[in-house]
Amino acid sequence: KINFYNIVYAGALRESAGPQLAIKTIPLLIKKYPKIKLTVIGSGKDSDKLQKLIKHLKLEHFIDFRGYIANFYDLTDILSKTSIGLGPYKPMKESFSYFSDPSKLKLYMCCGLPVITTDMTTMSDLISKTGSGLIINYSEKSLADAISYLLDNKQRYNSYKNAAAKLSKKFDINHILDNAIKKIP
Repeated sequence: KINFYNIVYAGALRESAGPQLAIKTIPLLIKKYPKIKLTVIGSGKDSDKLQKLIKHLKLEHFIDFRGYIANFYDLTDILSKTSIGLGPYKPMKESFSYFSDPSKLKLYMCCGLPVITTDMTTMSDLISKTGSGLIINYSEKSLADAISYLLDNKQRYNSYKNAAAKLSKKFDINHILDNAIKKIP
């Protein structure tokens, strides 16, 4: 059972990964969704800065700052009870994420979450093509609009959720190994 109005950011707490955008977007959603919650999971060099931002914006009631969760099963249990996974990477060519294949997006989908991300990763085209998430511009308005787009229509939300779960199966280690073994002459 998920909390439909609980969205999640899990990952590195550094500017290039975009947690500050997720936090700054919450005020745009509060009036329309008074039950909105953002769960922030992770650690990093910007952790203190982000907690100060939450206090400055008076969002303590709307943001659950969890910090680093070491146990993978505890993490997936939390993720599977939220509704949308956020990966709002900041467009920076010098960012590590620009050249990587972030596991956070795959983890979200494995937990049944549609994702919202920017076009900063190698996964963006696949996410868009399969309908397993939304690709946004790096802005508070774009992120708020994407969240609203998913939350405003449960049938649409479920379509994205199902597509995310389906796509995640391609990243299952058993599937990967089975396909690799089949290719061995």
